[in-house]
Amino acid sequence: MINYELDGITISIDRSIIKKIETYCEKQPTYETGGIIIGYYSSDQSSAMICDVTGAPLDSKSGRTSFFRGVKGLNKYLKNLWEEGKYYLGEWHYHPECTSTPSGIDNQQMINISTDKNFACPEPILIIAGGKVGDFKYSVSVYRNGQRYELSNKRDNFID
Repeated sequence: MINYELDGITISIDRSIIKKIETYCEKQPTYETGGIIIGYYSSDQSSAMICDVTGAPLDSKSGRTSFFRGVKGLNKYLKNLWEEGKYYLGEWHYHPECTSTPSGIDNQQMINISTDKNFACPEPILIIAGGKVGDFKYSVSVYRNGQRYELSNKRDNFID
C-alpha cells in the first residue's frame, strides 16, 4: 500500500491499481487515455482508499495531447458500486511522453467536478501518469475549494 499525504489528507493506493493504470497506458502509448478512480473514505473523511480504476469508456475521445473521458456505461456501473459502499473519487489519465503535471485544462475540469453537484465529489482526486512505457512518472492531486493540492509520499513514483 502506498500513501500520499498533505495536511491531514491521506490517499492510499495499492501497487496493483498503478499496474492497472500502466496497462491501460501501454495499450495506447502515443495517445492520451484515462478513466475514473473508485474507492471509499474513512469514517472521518480524512483518508481515501483507492480500490479500482476504469479504462476509458467507449465514447471517450483521445489524441496526442487531449483526452475527453466519455460516460457510456458509467452511471449503471457507479450505481452498482454505490450499493457496495464504493464511490467515484476522481479521474486519472495519461500524458504520453510528457510531464505528469496537470495542464490548465486538467485543473479546470477537476475544479468543475468539485463544484458540480451531479458528481457529489467536492474533493476529487486526479492521478496523472506521464512519460513513456517503462518510465512512468506520477502526480497525485486533490482539489478543494477551487484549489489544487499536490500530495506527496516518501517513496517516489509508487515504488514500494
